[in-house]
Amino acid sequence: MCLHITSFVELKVAALYLPAIYVNEPDKNRESLEKAVRDCYDAHPGIDLAVAPELVNTGFHMIECEYWKQYGSHEGSTELRASSEGAAFVDNAVSKILPNFLERIPDGKTTRLLESLAQEYNTHFVCGIGEVDEAGFRYNSAVFVGPSGYQGSHRQQEKSGSFVPWTNGYGAKDQRSVFLMNTKNVPVGVVICAEITFPEIVGNIVPLVSLMGVPANWYEDPAYPFDEQLFAFDADYRIPLIMGNRGNELFGSEPHRNPYNNNEETAGSCAIIAIPGKKIIMQKKTIVETIVV
Repeated sequence: MCLHITSFVELKVAALYLPAIYVNEPDKNRESLEKAVRDCYDAHPGIDLAVAPELVNTGFHMIECEYWKQYGSHEGSTELRASSEGAAFVDNAVSKILPNFLERIPDGKTTRLLESLAQEYNTHFVCGIGEVDEAGFRYNSAVFVGPSGYQGSHRQQEKSGSFVPWTNGYGAKDQRSVFLMNTKNVPVGVVICAEITFPEIVGNIVPLVSLMGVPANWYEDPAYPFDEQLFAFDADYRIPLIMGNRGNELFGSEPHRNPYNNNEETAGSCAIIAIPGKKIIMQKKTIVETIVV
């Protein structure tokens, strides 16, 4: 007789929601991130893993924000960027302005903040960060941080990186995307936002892990429905998933929403696939759930 014993691990997880990300204002965003973490963890002690949004330090629409600063409006941004004047504006923005808002990993302020919080709460974080490396390449990255500190990062691959027009660096196909929750000995796969829709990316990671952590900057778009993508992922992979997200992105201290996020209907949602095939939670707020892997 051959007896197979399966071990299950219970985890308390959180999908962190930031009501707003202030584009190109990293200090303000770090304050919002710390508040979201403390509010969540103080109300729900014992969280093992939390996933924050994508590009939590910078926001997604960095070029559009600089356009708004210079021209005082969103109007005409598409037409301008298609012109020679627009090409010069974009080149100046991405090469000279945007690197000031990006940060090195792991030595940047956002990773260091996460390390401090992970040690304080004896927990793990997955968090999206706009990164610039020593050579000046710009990445859409995600860090994995535990109680012992920074464990590594995943950089968005070029296949899905076209969604972020200011990046010029991408993760390699064989980059590290699997990390270990050292308090629970549970392997976690990390991809960024729309990468969950690319089988050639996700398909290589899912067999190696017990759950997926996905930082997202995913607004509601009828042409690319958020819920349909989650249902498709669940049907294809049948694995728990935790996705942190943000509400709207704001330009400046006044409530100027960018053209893609102009009302509450477009605000993004957090998500947890708690029981694959049976229970998916999507809410415009932080979600805390106990799952078994």
